[in-house]
Amino acid sequence: MAIPLTIPYWVLWLVSILAIPGTISVSGNCALAQVIPDSTLGIESSIVKFSGNTYAIEGGVKRGPSLFHSFEQFSVPKDGLAIFNNTLDIQNIISRVTGPSMSHINGTLKAEGTANLFLINPNGIIFGTNASLKIGGSFLASTASSLKFADGTQFSATASQTAPLLTTSVPIGLQFAGTVGRISNRSMYSIISSSGKPVVVGLQVIPGGTLALVGGDVSFDGGRLQAQGGQVELGAVDSFGTVGLSVDANDLHLSFPEGLARADISLANASQVNVNSEKGIGNVEIQGKNVVLTSGSQIIAANGSGGQFTINASDSVKLTGSNSGLFSVGDIKVTARRLVVQDGAGISTGVIGIGNPAVTGPYGDLTVNASESVELTGGFLTTSTRSVRNAGNLTISTGQLYVQGKNSQLTVSSGGLGAAGNLEITALSIILLNSQSALSAENSVGERGNIILHTQDLQLRNSSITTQASNNANSGNINIDTGTLVALQSSKITADAQGGQGGNIHIKTQGLIRSPDSSITAMSERSPQLNGVVEINTLVNNPSQGLVTLPIEPVNITGQIAQGCPAGVGPRASKFVVTGHGGLPPDPTEALRSEPTLADLGTTVQSQERRTSATTSSNLSSSDSAPLVEAQGWVTNAKGEVELVAQLPTVTLHIPWLAPTICQATYTAS
Repeated sequence: MAIPLTIPYWVLWLVSILAIPGTISVSGNCALAQVIPDSTLGIESSIVKFSGNTYAIEGGVKRGPSLFHSFEQFSVPKDGLAIFNNTLDIQNIISRVTGPSMSHINGTLKAEGTANLFLINPNGIIFGTNASLKIGGSFLASTASSLKFADGTQFSATASQTAPLLTTSVPIGLQFAGTVGRISNRSMYSIISSSGKPVVVGLQVIPGGTLALVGGDVSFDGGRLQAQGGQVELGAVDSFGTVGLSVDANDLHLSFPEGLARADISLANASQVNVNSEKGIGNVEIQGKNVVLTSGSQIIAANGSGGQFTINASDSVKLTGSNSGLFSVGDIKVTARRLVVQDGAGISTGVIGIGNPAVTGPYGDLTVNASESVELTGGFLTTSTRSVRNAGNLTISTGQLYVQGKNSQLTVSSGGLGAAGNLEITALSIILLNSQSALSAENSVGERGNIILHTQDLQLRNSSITTQASNNANSGNINIDTGTLVALQSSKITADAQGGQGGNIHIKTQGLIRSPDSSITAMSERSPQLNGVVEINTLVNNPSQGLVTLPIEPVNITGQIAQGCPAGVGPRASKFVVTGHGGLPPDPTEALRSEPTLADLGTTVQSQERRTSATTSSNLSSSDSAPLVEAQGWVTNAKGEVELVAQLPTVTLHIPWLAPTICQATYTAS
């Protein structure tokens, strides 16, 4: 029979130093001493009692509805049980680890009543494959350095404190400082279901409770978390900062400031987060830098009545590998720089059964905001309904949407009495490449299932954009507003129906390139009268407006050109002689040059003779010259010189460049 022992904290601390880690033994039948209190709470310090594999934790500081514990070391080995023996009026059990070691939890943590349990260790926390929770409230594990309270006090795990000032107020935040420890979950703890079969649940809280892991890098290696109809919060912090915390009974909620640096969150080897419940509304919120799900890992809220499923990654969200993905009956919102879905992974939200009667209108929206790109390679994004309720919408806003590979699908669909949602994409470019990559809306009832695309560049190669309607339902419409549209290699844009009205296709583009084997149709199998309308506007502005229509036959110019005679033929032919520099080009077919015009400074013989004659005339005495008479006109003498005359001769003038109607070779003055 095991004998319970009460051992002072300083004895356990001394033994932990002298003994080999993980194999501390106080007496022949004592449990491994890995839960060791410290002295920082003074006379109200925590007390640990060992019995077999059980650690009974008593004492601590009670302040109002909160109970505070402080440990030098806190680890629970396989098959070990750490029980917090609290009174039933305690609402929050807040425990910290002040020593330098990580916490290795491979056994069970238990608390009495409905108390929430907080475990804070800045060095790191690892949950082993056998880790489990048996608590009546919510659970928060964090590698924060301290817990902040509404009155400004802090419960710090890093500052050296003796008898710290503790408070009755509620926690409001997790303070991170320096290097942030990691959190790892490998728990695959199983329980026996009502059918007698084992069910793997991992770390589990009560239905409607909150399970939160907040630290540096947060990783799952086959690990599970479960909060039926409750809430799971995963947060990864990389540096200094505070994560907001609100506590309302068993409802814990985290808030991350915009500028807080994030770390990575990864789920591998069929890890799972599950808030599945047939009655409650399950919520999931994930905040990190890179969020990665691989090897069949899933986050599920499959049978509930709707809820909020939010992933906010400062860098990327990557889902890879078959049944890896995010699955919900409520809304899913993914915000990241890049979203990558490949190799059979996907994101899906849908309505099953009658849905939540308190929710009006469609629900189960899938919204993706990826500032850089959304890349699907053998992956899928879908919203659907198998209910009387309409399915939610699939909305994507991104820089580039890239879809490639067989079963690469973006789909809104209905398979019950509800209508499909709408698929709307806003992107700089949309590229659908080979192997039947598709954007599709499949409708069995109602007037929904429309596809709306806003992009600068839309490319289809062996791919399709389709709205389809079965039975007597009408097909959805396709509206495409793009700069350029390229459809090659048997690509299809269709809005077809079986017994109902074919959808309408409206395409507005500045340029359309379509191979002969590619098609654009809006047909009804029932009757041509039910075919939809295909309208393609290739340009917003019609360049043909305002242009003059030219005649087909050339204009006959006969009689439309004036008939004249050449000016100055024969010896009187006109001449144009250029001398000197600049002014005009040497060839009339050449353009004017840019150099400045230079005057010709040469002196002709004729000009010299004129100056000599003028000088001689001016030196004549007035007595030798005839009286001056005012000139009455001018004549041209035999030398071709112009002379001023006192009396004009009577002559008939002929202007040689004004030719008569009948052309002559020479002209004679009379």
